Amino acid sequence: MNQDQFNGTISASGCKQFVKISTIILFLLYAAIAIAESGNVNAYKGKFSGEWSGEVSGVPVNGIFSVSILDEGKVAGSFSGFEEGTISGTVSADGLINAKGSAGLSEWTGKVSVAEEKLSGSGSWKGYGGGGTWSSK
Repeated sequence: MNQDQFNGTISASGCKQFVKISTIILFLLYAAIAIAESGNVNAYKGKFSGEWSGEVSGVPVNGIFSVSILDEGKVAGSFSGFEEGTISGTVSADGLINAKGSAGLSEWTGKVSVAEEKLSGSGSWKGYGGGGTWSSK
């Protein structure tokens, strides 16, 4: 084997090792990020309910809601009063809720917290030509 062939063989072998090591490192980094992001979300698993109020086209409106936070931060629930429907969305590891009301006609945003193993939250909603606030009871 001459010098040029030897250098080429090392380079090809070195490239393969580099690709393997890089792939492993990227996989481990991705897994660590996924665990960190989903790990904190599970702290918000549970249920809470409360009241919502606001104004639609100048008319005062109000009602009640109930929400469950499931695995991986999925939000599912319902609301009733001026309008009735479902709520679905997500909660982040920081406790921020971003959800939609039935058929995407309203948006519910806010913050959830845990104190003494009890969920609570508050925020705002908009849709149906108006908006307002919501809070747990």
